Amino acid sequence: MEPVVADWVISRENDDYKGSSSSKTEVTLFTGLYDAIGNEVYEGDILRGFDDTIYLIGFDNGSFEAAFDGNCACDAYEICDSSEIIGNKYQNPELLEE
Repeated sequence: MEPVVADWVISRENDDYKGSSSSKTEVTLFTGLYDAIGNEVYEGDILRGFDDTIYLIGFDNGSFEAAFDGNCACDAYEICDSSEIIGNKYQNPELLEE
């Protein structure tokens, strides 16, 4: 599923909610999961596992997956509570190149 592009979006940054109007804003899905330090995990987030594995959170076939090593994937719930969000694919695509 591709993110929805919206004209008006309310976003959260450091627990501060802001409204914005932009045709370039992408809306992502909350997974219902939290990382190791309690941050909400969204589709498109990039997480670093305890073993330094980099994961990209995505939504496919009705469930959230954590992709690693380019294309392998596991269920997101298996890694989120032992990993930490380090960015997202929209603002930090370079993290996926590590």
